[in-house]
Amino acid sequence: MVMKLQMNLDAVIFDVETAFLHGDSKEKIHMDCPDGMVTFGSECLLLKQTIYGLVQSAARCNHKFSVVLMGLGFKRCPSDPCLFRRGSSEKTLIILCYVDDNLLIGKRPEIDKFLEEFKKSEFKHTLEEDLNDYLSCGIQMDPETITGWIGQPHVVKKIEKTFGKEVTNMQNPRI
Repeated sequence: MVMKLQMNLDAVIFDVETAFLHGDSKEKIHMDCPDGMVTFGSECLLLKQTIYGLVQSAARCNHKFSVVLMGLGFKRCPSDPCLFRRGSSEKTLIILCYVDDNLLIGKRPEIDKFLEEFKKSEFKHTLEEDLNDYLSCGIQMDPETITGWIGQPHVVKKIEKTFGKEVTNMQNPRI
């Protein structure tokens, strides 16, 4: 968020719809036929793609999504596999991925250009223009003072409810 504020960049969140259904399965995975499906004996299904609930789904979807991004000119950050960047200077775009929730930061013309390019991929997405919440973190920014706040007040309230005065009366917390 600091970069967004200091460099006067725009940010949007784009959510990949039905993300876990996009991964290609590398392993042979069989599953029981769903209730209501007409079968003969003890037949089962061989999955060709990932589905929700499958342990491998997130990794396979991430791989396919990463291939699409790299095909659009993005480079993966060597220290964080969920961070991608393309361009330089005024044309820099940064994408932070968390499963199907993606934070896109850059100048607005570059964001719009990317979203047009991304529409051509097999991934469908929804766009959130208001950057008030990302991954259950509340976000507040003040462009005038170039300051921002990121927090999880709902988590704090849950901790306070669970631990009561042990949390609210803490003078010198120990970590």
